[in-house]
Amino acid sequence: MIDAARQVIEGSQAAHDGPAGESAPAPVSSLGADVQHDPVDLLGDISDSLLDAYQLAKHDGDPLTIALIEKVLFHVGRRLARGMSPAEAGIPCH
Repeated sequence: MIDAARQVIEGSQAAHDGPAGESAPAPVSSLGADVQHDPVDLLGDISDSLLDAYQLAKHDGDPLTIALIEKVLFHVGRRLARGMSPAEAGIPCH
């Protein structure tokens, strides 16, 4: 799972670091090329996978991996918070 996450991150960095005139390639979907995804849904799926990886890292007792996943979860959580209202996240508002 960590290798898959590393490949996604490296691909994202390569797309981001490309020449300014080029557009980034469209993300590859396992559901089909014409399927459009909501970024919040994708981030939710990523966060679920990261939480699984975090639990496995805690079980293995690897402090470096735990710290790395905690940092990534923080950033993914910030992105999710930007895309959702508190009510959509299930936080009661008065």
